[in-house]
Amino acid sequence: MPVSTDVSYDNTGNQYNVTRILTNFDFDLAKYKAYSPLFLGTTFALAYGLSFGAITAVLMHTYLFYGAEIWRQFKESWNQEDDIHMKLNKVYKQAPDWWYLVLGLIMFGVAIGTCEGWDTQMPWWAVILSMAMAAVFFVPCGIIQAVSNIQIGLNVITEFVAAYALAGKPLANMTFKCYGYMAMYQGLSFAQDLKLGHYMHLPPVMMFWVQVLATIWGSLVQVGVLYWAYANIAGICTAAAAQNFVCPNATTFFTASVVWGAVGPQRMFEKGQVYYGNLFFFLIGALLPIPVFFLARRWPGGPWKFFNVPIFFSGTAYIPPATAINYATWSIVGFIFNFVIKRRHPKWWAKYNYVTSAGFDCGLAISLIVIFLCLSLPKGGINFNWWGNVGAFDTAV
Repeated sequence: MPVSTDVSYDNTGNQYNVTRILTNFDFDLAKYKAYSPLFLGTTFALAYGLSFGAITAVLMHTYLFYGAEIWRQFKESWNQEDDIHMKLNKVYKQAPDWWYLVLGLIMFGVAIGTCEGWDTQMPWWAVILSMAMAAVFFVPCGIIQAVSNIQIGLNVITEFVAAYALAGKPLANMTFKCYGYMAMYQGLSFAQDLKLGHYMHLPPVMMFWVQVLATIWGSLVQVGVLYWAYANIAGICTAAAAQNFVCPNATTFFTASVVWGAVGPQRMFEKGQVYYGNLFFFLIGALLPIPVFFLARRWPGGPWKFFNVPIFFSGTAYIPPATAINYATWSIVGFIFNFVIKRRHPKWWAKYNYVTSAGFDCGLAISLIVIFLCLSLPKGGINFNWWGNVGAFDTAV
Protein backbone atom coordinates (compact mmCIF):
# COMPACT_ATOMS: atom_id res chain seq x y z
CA MET A 1 0.00 0.00 0.00
CA PRO A 2 1.60 3.31 -1.07
CA VAL A 3 2.18 6.05 1.50
CA SER A 4 0.32 8.63 -0.61
CA THR A 5 -2.58 7.32 -2.66
CA ASP A 6 -6.18 8.23 -3.47
CA VAL A 7 -7.55 4.67 -3.38
CA SER A 8 -8.39 2.29 -0.52
CA TYR A 9 -7.03 -1.20 0.15
CA ASP A 10 -8.05 -4.52 1.68
CA ASN A 11 -6.03 -6.70 4.07
CA THR A 12 -4.12 -8.33 1.19
CA GLY A 13 -2.76 -5.02 -0.13
CA ASN A 14 -5.03 -5.02 -3.18
CA GLN A 15 -7.39 -2.21 -4.10
CA TYR A 16 -10.60 -2.48 -2.08
CA ASN A 17 -13.44 -4.10 -4.02
CA VAL A 18 -16.50 -2.26 -2.75
CA THR A 19 -18.91 -4.45 -4.73
CA ARG A 20 -18.08 -7.30 -2.36
CA ILE A 21 -19.62 -5.50 0.63
CA LEU A 22 -22.79 -4.13 -1.01
CA THR A 23 -26.23 -5.58 -1.67
CA ASN A 24 -28.34 -3.39 -3.96
CA PHE A 25 -26.04 -0.44 -3.13
CA ASP A 26 -26.62 -0.92 0.63
CA PHE A 27 -23.85 -1.92 3.04
CA ASP A 28 -23.92 -5.64 3.94
CA LEU A 29 -22.23 -6.30 7.29
CA ALA A 30 -21.97 -10.05 6.73
CA LYS A 31 -20.19 -9.55 3.42
CA TYR A 32 -17.89 -6.97 5.02
CA LYS A 33 -16.86 -9.35 7.79
CA ALA A 34 -16.26 -12.11 5.27
CA TYR A 35 -14.13 -9.86 3.06
CA SER A 36 -11.81 -7.36 4.78
CA PRO A 37 -11.55 -4.14 6.80
CA LEU A 38 -10.77 -1.04 4.80
CA PHE A 39 -7.30 0.54 4.92
CA LEU A 40 -6.15 4.00 3.79
CA GLY A 41 -2.79 5.36 2.75
CA THR A 42 -0.92 7.44 5.32
CA THR A 43 -1.58 10.82 3.71
CA PHE A 44 -5.24 9.96 3.13
CA ALA A 45 -5.77 9.03 6.79
CA LEU A 46 -3.86 12.10 7.97
CA ALA A 47 -5.88 14.34 5.66
CA TYR A 48 -9.09 13.17 7.36
CA GLY A 49 -7.68 13.96 10.80
CA LEU A 50 -6.56 17.42 9.71
CA SER A 51 -9.99 18.04 8.18
CA PHE A 52 -11.58 17.19 11.53
CA GLY A 53 -9.32 19.74 13.19
CA ALA A 54 -9.98 22.41 10.58
CA ILE A 55 -13.76 22.27 10.93
CA THR A 56 -13.75 22.86 14.70
CA ALA A 57 -10.88 25.33 14.48
CA VAL A 58 -12.75 27.53 12.02
CA LEU A 59 -15.66 27.91 14.44
CA MET A 60 -13.47 28.67 17.46
CA HIS A 61 -11.08 30.92 15.53
CA THR A 62 -13.94 32.94 14.04
CA TYR A 63 -15.65 33.31 17.42
CA LEU A 64 -12.49 34.49 19.21
CA PHE A 65 -11.02 36.78 16.55
CA TYR A 66 -14.13 38.04 14.77
CA GLY A 67 -17.12 37.27 17.00
CA ALA A 68 -17.59 40.81 18.30
CA GLU A 69 -17.12 42.31 14.84
CA ILE A 70 -19.65 39.93 13.29
CA TRP A 71 -22.25 40.85 15.90
CA ARG A 72 -21.57 44.58 15.49
CA GLN A 73 -21.82 44.39 11.70
CA PHE A 74 -25.03 42.36 11.95
CA LYS A 75 -26.68 45.01 14.13
CA GLU A 76 -25.45 47.90 11.99
CA SER A 77 -26.52 46.26 8.73
CA TRP A 78 -30.16 47.13 9.41
CA ASN A 79 -29.54 50.89 9.29
CA GLN A 80 -26.09 51.21 7.77
CA GLU A 81 -25.45 54.21 5.51
CA ASP A 82 -24.68 53.59 1.85
CA ASP A 83 -21.01 53.63 0.88
CA ILE A 84 -19.76 55.48 -2.18
CA HIS A 85 -20.10 52.38 -4.38
CA MET A 86 -23.74 51.86 -3.38
CA LYS A 87 -24.50 55.51 -4.10
CA LEU A 88 -22.94 55.24 -7.57
CA ASN A 89 -24.78 51.97 -8.27
CA LYS A 90 -28.16 53.55 -7.54
CA VAL A 91 -28.22 54.96 -11.08
CA TYR A 92 -28.94 51.38 -12.22
CA LYS A 93 -32.18 49.47 -11.87
CA GLN A 94 -31.83 47.15 -8.87
CA ALA A 95 -32.44 43.40 -9.03
CA PRO A 96 -35.30 42.81 -6.54
CA ASP A 97 -34.62 40.48 -3.63
CA TRP A 98 -37.67 38.43 -4.56
CA TRP A 99 -35.94 37.37 -7.80
CA TYR A 100 -33.25 35.60 -5.80
CA LEU A 101 -35.81 34.25 -3.32
CA VAL A 102 -38.03 32.75 -6.03
CA LEU A 103 -35.04 31.28 -7.86
CA GLY A 104 -33.76 29.78 -4.60
CA LEU A 105 -37.14 28.21 -3.80
CA ILE A 106 -37.38 26.75 -7.32
CA MET A 107 -33.93 25.20 -7.09
CA PHE A 108 -34.67 23.89 -3.60
CA GLY A 109 -37.77 22.20 -5.00
CA VAL A 110 -35.69 20.72 -7.82
CA ALA A 111 -33.25 19.35 -5.22
CA ILE A 112 -36.08 17.70 -3.27
CA GLY A 113 -37.61 16.33 -6.46
CA THR A 114 -34.26 14.95 -7.63
CA CYS A 115 -33.62 13.12 -4.37
CA GLU A 116 -37.15 11.75 -4.08
CA GLY A 117 -37.70 11.02 -7.77
CA TRP A 118 -34.47 9.11 -8.40
CA ASP A 119 -32.93 6.29 -6.41
CA THR A 120 -30.47 8.47 -4.50
CA GLN A 121 -31.24 6.81 -1.12
CA MET A 122 -31.57 10.35 0.27
CA PRO A 123 -34.88 11.48 1.85
CA TRP A 124 -36.20 15.04 1.68
CA TRP A 125 -35.27 15.89 5.26
CA ALA A 126 -31.61 15.16 4.52
CA VAL A 127 -31.63 17.89 1.86
CA ILE A 128 -32.80 20.38 4.48
CA LEU A 129 -30.15 19.18 6.94
CA SER A 130 -27.37 19.55 4.35
CA MET A 131 -28.49 23.09 3.54
CA ALA A 132 -28.64 23.95 7.24
CA MET A 133 -25.03 22.83 7.67
CA ALA A 134 -23.98 25.07 4.78
CA ALA A 135 -25.80 28.00 6.39
CA VAL A 136 -24.10 27.47 9.79
CA PHE A 137 -20.59 27.48 8.31
CA PHE A 138 -21.22 30.14 5.68
CA VAL A 139 -20.01 33.16 7.69
CA PRO A 140 -17.07 31.47 9.51
CA CYS A 141 -15.70 29.91 6.32
CA GLY A 142 -16.41 33.10 4.39
CA ILE A 143 -14.33 35.16 6.82
CA ILE A 144 -11.40 32.75 6.58
CA GLN A 145 -11.61 32.91 2.79
CA ALA A 146 -11.81 36.72 2.85
CA VAL A 147 -8.54 37.09 4.78
CA SER A 148 -6.60 34.20 3.23
CA ASN A 149 -8.22 33.32 -0.13
CA ILE A 150 -8.46 29.73 1.16
CA GLN A 151 -11.84 28.11 1.73
CA ILE A 152 -12.37 25.54 4.46
CA GLY A 153 -14.43 22.82 2.77
CA LEU A 154 -17.37 21.00 4.33
CA ASN A 155 -16.74 17.81 2.37
CA VAL A 156 -15.53 15.73 5.34
CA ILE A 157 -17.92 17.02 8.02
CA THR A 158 -20.92 16.51 5.70
CA GLU A 159 -19.75 12.97 5.02
CA PHE A 160 -19.33 12.42 8.76
CA VAL A 161 -22.87 13.60 9.59
CA ALA A 162 -24.43 11.67 6.70
CA ALA A 163 -22.57 8.52 7.75
CA TYR A 164 -24.62 8.43 10.96
CA ALA A 165 -27.85 9.96 9.63
CA LEU A 166 -27.90 7.73 6.53
CA ALA A 167 -25.79 4.78 7.64
CA GLY A 168 -24.77 2.19 5.08
CA LYS A 169 -25.99 4.15 2.06
CA PRO A 170 -23.05 5.33 -0.09
CA LEU A 171 -25.19 7.04 -2.74
CA ALA A 172 -27.05 9.03 -0.10
CA ASN A 173 -23.79 9.95 1.61
CA MET A 174 -22.30 11.38 -1.57
CA THR A 175 -25.52 13.20 -2.46
CA PHE A 176 -25.66 14.73 1.03
CA LYS A 177 -22.01 15.76 0.70
CA CYS A 178 -22.62 17.44 -2.65
CA TYR A 179 -25.60 19.45 -1.44
CA GLY A 180 -23.98 20.50 1.85
CA TYR A 181 -20.48 21.19 0.59
CA MET A 182 -21.39 22.73 -2.76
CA ALA A 183 -24.16 24.92 -1.31
CA MET A 184 -21.59 26.75 0.81
CA TYR A 185 -18.88 26.69 -1.86
CA GLN A 186 -21.13 28.08 -4.59
CA GLY A 187 -22.77 30.49 -2.15
CA LEU A 188 -19.41 32.05 -1.26
CA SER A 189 -18.45 32.19 -4.94
CA PHE A 190 -21.77 33.89 -5.65
CA ALA A 191 -21.17 36.46 -2.88
CA GLN A 192 -17.67 37.03 -4.23
CA ASP A 193 -19.08 37.72 -7.71
CA LEU A 194 -21.68 40.13 -6.34
CA LYS A 195 -19.00 41.95 -4.35
CA LEU A 196 -16.83 42.29 -7.47
CA GLY A 197 -19.81 43.59 -9.43
CA HIS A 198 -20.59 46.05 -6.63
CA TYR A 199 -17.08 47.55 -6.67
CA MET A 200 -16.88 47.51 -10.48
CA HIS A 201 -20.28 49.29 -10.66
CA LEU A 202 -21.94 46.70 -12.87
CA PRO A 203 -25.74 46.85 -13.33
CA PRO A 204 -27.36 44.52 -10.72
CA VAL A 205 -29.98 43.23 -13.19
CA MET A 206 -27.25 42.28 -15.66
CA MET A 207 -25.33 40.55 -12.85
CA PHE A 208 -28.39 38.47 -12.00
CA TRP A 209 -29.07 37.27 -15.55
CA VAL A 210 -25.41 36.68 -16.40
CA GLN A 211 -25.02 34.42 -13.37
CA VAL A 212 -28.23 32.52 -14.08
CA LEU A 213 -27.42 31.92 -17.75
CA ALA A 214 -23.78 31.08 -17.03
CA THR A 215 -24.85 28.53 -14.42
CA ILE A 216 -27.25 26.83 -16.84
CA TRP A 217 -24.69 26.83 -19.64
CA GLY A 218 -21.93 25.58 -17.34
CA SER A 219 -24.10 22.69 -16.19
CA LEU A 220 -24.88 21.62 -19.75
CA VAL A 221 -21.23 21.83 -20.80
CA GLN A 222 -20.08 19.84 -17.76
CA VAL A 223 -22.51 17.00 -18.44
CA GLY A 224 -21.77 17.05 -22.17
CA VAL A 225 -18.01 16.87 -21.66
CA LEU A 226 -18.45 14.07 -19.12
CA TYR A 227 -20.44 11.87 -21.50
CA TRP A 228 -18.08 12.69 -24.37
CA ALA A 229 -15.05 11.70 -22.28
CA TYR A 230 -16.58 8.37 -21.28
CA ALA A 231 -17.33 7.59 -24.92
CA ASN A 232 -14.03 8.71 -26.45
CA ILE A 233 -11.17 8.23 -23.94
CA ALA A 234 -10.11 4.60 -23.64
CA GLY A 235 -9.94 3.26 -20.09
CA ILE A 236 -10.85 6.61 -18.56
CA CYS A 237 -10.62 6.77 -14.75
CA THR A 238 -8.52 3.61 -14.59
CA ALA A 239 -4.80 3.06 -14.14
CA ALA A 240 -4.56 2.12 -17.86
CA ALA A 241 -6.29 5.29 -19.09
CA ALA A 242 -5.09 6.84 -22.35
CA GLN A 243 -3.09 10.07 -21.97
CA ASN A 244 -3.07 9.59 -18.17
CA PHE A 245 -6.78 10.46 -17.73
CA VAL A 246 -6.85 8.62 -14.39
CA CYS A 247 -9.39 10.98 -12.71
CA PRO A 248 -7.63 11.53 -9.36
CA ASN A 249 -10.40 13.76 -7.98
CA ALA A 250 -13.10 11.30 -8.97
CA THR A 251 -11.11 8.43 -7.45
CA THR A 252 -10.77 10.33 -4.17
CA PHE A 253 -14.51 11.06 -4.25
CA PHE A 254 -15.26 7.38 -4.79
CA THR A 255 -12.94 6.31 -1.97
CA ALA A 256 -14.72 8.74 0.35
CA SER A 257 -18.05 7.15 -0.57
CA VAL A 258 -16.66 3.78 0.50
CA VAL A 259 -15.18 5.12 3.76
CA TRP A 260 -18.20 7.11 4.90
CA GLY A 261 -21.18 5.79 2.98
CA ALA A 262 -20.49 2.04 2.88
CA VAL A 263 -18.12 1.00 5.67
CA GLY A 264 -18.96 3.98 7.87
CA PRO A 265 -17.11 5.73 10.72
CA GLN A 266 -18.34 3.10 13.19
CA ARG A 267 -15.89 0.61 11.67
CA MET A 268 -13.18 3.19 10.85
CA PHE A 269 -12.92 5.86 13.55
CA GLU A 270 -14.75 4.76 16.67
CA LYS A 271 -12.88 3.47 19.73
CA GLY A 272 -11.04 0.25 19.04
CA GLN A 273 -10.82 0.84 15.28
CA VAL A 274 -7.66 1.47 13.24
CA TYR A 275 -8.14 5.22 12.79
CA TYR A 276 -9.65 6.04 16.19
CA GLY A 277 -6.87 8.54 16.93
CA ASN A 278 -8.13 10.82 14.16
CA LEU A 279 -11.15 11.80 16.25
CA PHE A 280 -8.90 13.66 18.70
CA PHE A 281 -8.26 16.22 15.96
CA PHE A 282 -11.78 17.54 16.64
CA LEU A 283 -10.67 18.45 20.17
CA ILE A 284 -7.25 19.73 19.10
CA GLY A 285 -8.81 21.96 16.45
CA ALA A 286 -11.25 23.44 18.96
CA LEU A 287 -8.61 24.13 21.64
CA LEU A 288 -5.60 25.31 19.64
CA PRO A 289 -7.06 28.72 18.60
CA ILE A 290 -7.49 29.66 22.29
CA PRO A 291 -3.77 30.02 23.23
CA VAL A 292 -3.07 31.60 19.82
CA PHE A 293 -5.76 34.20 20.49
CA PHE A 294 -4.41 35.14 23.93
CA LEU A 295 -0.81 35.22 22.66
CA ALA A 296 -1.88 37.55 19.85
CA ARG A 297 -3.59 39.84 22.36
CA ARG A 298 -0.63 39.75 24.75
CA TRP A 299 1.92 40.54 22.02
CA PRO A 300 -0.05 42.35 19.27
CA GLY A 301 3.13 43.20 17.38
CA GLY A 302 4.40 39.60 17.38
CA PRO A 303 4.01 36.83 14.83
CA TRP A 304 1.01 35.21 16.57
CA LYS A 305 -1.48 37.47 14.83
CA PHE A 306 -0.47 35.83 11.56
CA PHE A 307 -0.95 32.26 12.79
CA ASN A 308 -4.27 31.04 11.43
CA VAL A 309 -5.14 27.67 12.95
CA PRO A 310 -7.89 26.70 10.42
CA ILE A 311 -5.47 27.36 7.53
CA PHE A 312 -2.79 25.36 9.35
CA PHE A 313 -5.09 22.33 9.50
CA SER A 314 -6.60 22.69 6.04
CA GLY A 315 -3.31 23.26 4.21
CA THR A 316 -3.10 19.61 3.18
CA ALA A 317 -6.76 19.29 2.27
CA TYR A 318 -5.90 18.37 -1.32
CA ILE A 319 -3.55 15.52 -0.41
CA PRO A 320 -4.81 13.24 -1.91
CA PRO A 321 -5.46 13.58 -4.82
CA ALA A 322 -2.62 16.11 -5.00
CA THR A 323 0.89 14.85 -4.37
CA ALA A 324 3.89 16.45 -2.70
CA ILE A 325 5.11 17.80 -6.06
CA ASN A 326 1.96 19.94 -6.32
CA TYR A 327 2.74 21.61 -3.00
CA ALA A 328 6.47 21.90 -3.69
CA THR A 329 6.01 23.79 -6.96
CA TRP A 330 3.30 25.99 -5.43
CA SER A 331 5.47 26.89 -2.43
CA ILE A 332 8.50 27.71 -4.65
CA VAL A 333 6.48 30.09 -6.82
CA GLY A 334 4.83 31.62 -3.76
CA PHE A 335 8.18 32.13 -2.05
CA ILE A 336 9.72 33.81 -5.07
CA PHE A 337 6.86 36.20 -5.79
CA ASN A 338 5.46 36.88 -2.31
CA PHE A 339 8.71 36.97 -0.35
CA VAL A 340 11.76 37.61 -2.53
CA ILE A 341 10.19 39.94 -5.10
CA LYS A 342 7.91 41.59 -2.54
CA ARG A 343 10.92 42.50 -0.39
CA ARG A 344 13.33 43.49 -3.12
CA HIS A 345 10.94 45.05 -5.64
CA PRO A 346 7.82 46.14 -3.67
CA LYS A 347 6.62 48.61 -6.31
CA TRP A 348 6.70 45.96 -9.07
CA TRP A 349 4.99 43.51 -6.73
CA ALA A 350 2.21 45.94 -5.85
CA LYS A 351 1.56 46.84 -9.49
CA TYR A 352 2.07 43.59 -11.39
CA ASN A 353 1.94 40.58 -9.07
CA TYR A 354 -1.83 40.07 -9.29
CA VAL A 355 -1.81 40.55 -13.08
CA THR A 356 1.06 38.08 -13.40
CA SER A 357 -0.86 35.52 -11.36
CA ALA A 358 -3.91 35.94 -13.59
CA GLY A 359 -1.66 35.59 -16.63
CA PHE A 360 -0.29 32.30 -15.33
CA ASP A 361 -3.83 30.99 -14.80
CA CYS A 362 -4.99 32.03 -18.26
CA GLY A 363 -1.83 30.68 -19.89
CA LEU A 364 -2.34 27.33 -18.19
CA ALA A 365 -5.95 27.08 -19.36
CA ILE A 366 -5.11 28.08 -22.94
CA SER A 367 -2.14 25.71 -23.15
CA LEU A 368 -4.27 22.83 -21.85
CA ILE A 369 -6.89 23.44 -24.54
CA VAL A 370 -4.28 23.71 -27.33
CA ILE A 371 -2.32 20.65 -26.19
CA PHE A 372 -5.45 18.53 -25.84
CA LEU A 373 -7.16 19.54 -29.10
CA CYS A 374 -4.00 19.65 -31.25
CA LEU A 375 -1.77 16.95 -29.75
CA SER A 376 -3.61 14.58 -27.42
CA LEU A 377 -6.94 14.15 -29.22
CA PRO A 378 -6.16 13.66 -32.98
CA LYS A 379 -5.61 10.05 -34.08
CA GLY A 380 -5.29 8.72 -30.57
CA GLY A 381 -2.80 11.35 -29.46
CA ILE A 382 0.87 12.07 -29.94
CA ASN A 383 3.23 10.98 -27.20
CA PHE A 384 6.03 13.39 -26.36
CA ASN A 385 8.50 11.71 -24.05
CA TRP A 386 10.92 13.87 -22.09
CA TRP A 387 12.34 13.87 -18.57
CA GLY A 388 9.36 15.83 -17.23
CA ASN A 389 6.76 13.20 -18.06
CA VAL A 390 8.89 10.04 -18.08
CA GLY A 391 11.46 10.37 -15.33
CA ALA A 392 8.87 11.67 -12.89
CA PHE A 393 6.99 8.36 -13.09
CA ASP A 394 10.01 6.07 -13.35
CA THR A 395 10.27 5.54 -9.61
CA ALA A 396 9.79 2.77 -7.07
CA VAL A 397 6.33 1.23 -7.10
